[in-house]
Amino acid sequence: MKLRQRAPVGRKSMPSAATSSPLINTSPSTREHSINTQVMLLAGPALASGALMPLDEMVQAALAGRLAGTTALAALGVCSSVFMLILKLFTFLDTQTTSRVAAANSSHVSQVLANAIFTAMVVGGAIALGMQFGSTWLLSWLQTKPALLPACLPYLHLRALAAPLELVQMAAQGALRGCRDMVTPALANVFSFVLSNFVGFVLMHHFQLGLYGLAYGRLAASALSCVLLLHRLIVTKRLLWWHVCTPPPLATLKDYVRSASALFARSFLVKVFFTAVAVKAGTFGTAIAAAHVIARQTASLFSITLDALAVAAQALIATHLGRDPRLVMIVGKCAHRAALVVAAVMALILHLFTSQFVSFFTTDDAVHDALGSLMPFFCALQPIAAPAYIFDGIFLGASDFDYMARAMGIAVATGFGSLHALLYMTNHGFLYLTHADAPNAETRALVVLWLSWGVHVMTRSLCFGSRFVRQTGPFAPIGITRAEDITNKSATAYADASCCSDVTLSDTKMLTIPTEGARSRALTTRQTLHTVCKPSPAIGSRRQQTRSMRA
Repeated sequence: MKLRQRAPVGRKSMPSAATSSPLINTSPSTREHSINTQVMLLAGPALASGALMPLDEMVQAALAGRLAGTTALAALGVCSSVFMLILKLFTFLDTQTTSRVAAANSSHVSQVLANAIFTAMVVGGAIALGMQFGSTWLLSWLQTKPALLPACLPYLHLRALAAPLELVQMAAQGALRGCRDMVTPALANVFSFVLSNFVGFVLMHHFQLGLYGLAYGRLAASALSCVLLLHRLIVTKRLLWWHVCTPPPLATLKDYVRSASALFARSFLVKVFFTAVAVKAGTFGTAIAAAHVIARQTASLFSITLDALAVAAQALIATHLGRDPRLVMIVGKCAHRAALVVAAVMALILHLFTSQFVSFFTTDDAVHDALGSLMPFFCALQPIAAPAYIFDGIFLGASDFDYMARAMGIAVATGFGSLHALLYMTNHGFLYLTHADAPNAETRALVVLWLSWGVHVMTRSLCFGSRFVRQTGPFAPIGITRAEDITNKSATAYADASCCSDVTLSDTKMLTIPTEGARSRALTTRQTLHTVCKPSPAIGSRRQQTRSMRA
C-alpha cells in the first residue's frame, strides 16, 4: 500500500483522550496546586457535616439525661445504637449516588438522582414498617432489660417514621456532593442539628414529653431538611420532578442491588471486626475495656477528619475518571499527601497532650496507665492508616464496589489472624511491646488489639494501592490515556524532525495497539514507530556529515 506524503499539520489535528478540562494544558505544578485547592475546598464542608453526627448524639444524650432521667438516657442509648447501625449499613445511598452523579452527563443527572430517591423511599419504608411490627422482637434479641421497654418502644415507633426521610436526605446529599456542592449538605446538616435539638428541648422541658420530644424533633428536622435539599436540586435543574414519579427500570434496580450488596458486605465486615475487637478487649478487665473505648472514640475523630478528604477525592475521581483520566493520579497524589499531613499533625498533638486528653475522659489510674502505654503505638499508626481512608474515597469514586468488598474481606481476615498471632507471641514472651512501667499482660493485650487494627488498615492500603498503581479494573483508562499521550508525542517528535516523510499523523492512530497496561502499550507503540518511521536518505547523509565533523 502506498503511503501518503506527510502534510504540515498543527497541534490541533492530533487527537487527545481528554480535552474537556482546562487543567490538561497547564504545567504540572499548576495542575497540582489547582487540585490541592479543590480537595481542601471540598473537604472543609464535608468535615463540618461529619463532625455534627457525634456532636448531635452527645447533645441528645445530655438532653435525655438532664430532662428525662437515667431510664430515658439508657433507653436512648439502646435506640440510638439501633438506628446508627441501620444508617451505617445503608450509607451506600450516599456514596453510590455521589459516584454516579459525578460520573454522569448533565442530561442524565436527574434520572440517576430519581433512581436513588426511589430506592431510598422503598428501603426507608421497609425499615419503618419493620420497626412498627418487629421492634419488640428486636429489643428482646438485643437482650434489653424489661425496665427499658416502656421507654424504648414508643421512641422506636415514632423515630422509625423518619427513616424514609433520612434515607432520601442521604441520597440528595450524595447528589449534591457529586456535583461538587459540599456547602449545601453542610448547611442542611447544621439546620437539622439546630432544629432537632431545639424542638426536642422545648417539647421535653415545657411539655414534659420525655423521649417523645426528641423523636418529634428528629422527625421535624428530617422532613424540613429533606424538603430544602430537594428544593435546591429542583431549582438548580439537577432533579426533574417527573423523573421522581417514574419508577426506574428493572435493570437499574438490579445494578443498585448488586452495588448495594457489595457495599453492605463491606460495612458489615467492618462492624464485625470492630465488634470482635471490642468484645476481646472486654475479656481483659474493666480498665482495658474502658481504655479501648477511649481509644476507639479517638480513632473515630481521626476517621471523621480523614473521611472528609476521602469524600473530596471521591467526587473528583468520579468526575475525572470518565472525562480526564490523566488527572486521576494527580487527585490521588494530592489527597494522600493532605491525609498524611493531617494525620501526622493530629497524631503529634495527641502524643504531646496525652495526659490532658485522657484526663478529659477519666481519672482512673489504671486506665491512665493503659492508655499511656498504648498512645505511642496508637499515634504512630495514624499516619500509616491514612492512605486506607483515601483509597476508600478513590475506589468509591471509581464505583469499584465489588473489589472493595473483597479487599475488606482480606483485610478483616488478616486482622483476625494477626490478632491471634500477636497475642500468642506476647503471652509466650516472643514479643515485648509496652514500656517498662506497664509490663502487665492486660496492657500488652490492649496494644496488641490496636496493632492488629494497624495490620488490618495496612492490608486494605496494599490491596487498594496495588490495583490503583497497576491501573487495572476501572483505572484502565489512565493507562490507555498515558499510552495515547506517548504515541502522540512520539509521532510529533518524528514529524517535527522530518523523520516520517511517508507516514501522516492521521496514520499514527492505527499504531495504538490495545495491550494491557500503560507500559506494554507504550513499549509496543515505540517499537512500531521505530520500525515504520524510517529516516529519509537526506536526513541520514546530514547525520553522517555531522558525526564526521564532530569526530
